[in-house]
Amino acid sequence: MTYKQEATAKSNSKDPRCSIPLSLTRSLNTSLDQIRNAIFGRRLKPADKLPSERELIGKFKVSKATLREALGSLEVLGFLEIRKGVSGGAFVTGVDMVKARDSFTNFLLFKNLSLEDLSEVRLLLESYIAEKATLGITQ
Repeated sequence: MTYKQEATAKSNSKDPRCSIPLSLTRSLNTSLDQIRNAIFGRRLKPADKLPSERELIGKFKVSKATLREALGSLEVLGFLEIRKGVSGGAFVTGVDMVKARDSFTNFLLFKNLSLEDLSEVRLLLESYIAEKATLGITQ
């Protein structure tokens, strides 16, 4: 079940603790995806500072709370560093191998993965590894 499917199931649940408004979840995911895609697409590089909160709120058309949640999530994932103070803001970080490894290990350990799921992960990793190996050979 994907994150969006889980959010839909939770929002349709009778349990009041699971009543996350779907529009909030969509706004949060949209903000996360756009910032993450800018980093993956190399439009944002390590040490780049994101625009101010006010600008991001206007761009994504979300509340301050939703934006801060998205930025906080990206910080936990290791994509951003949030600095406080006059020279503060949200800065893009290089992906830390320890965080990446820990996230991947958690994913593998906490999910009940089928052989098909593991094969899909393997295919994703193989293409990335092959690309890196090819670049290493040509240099």
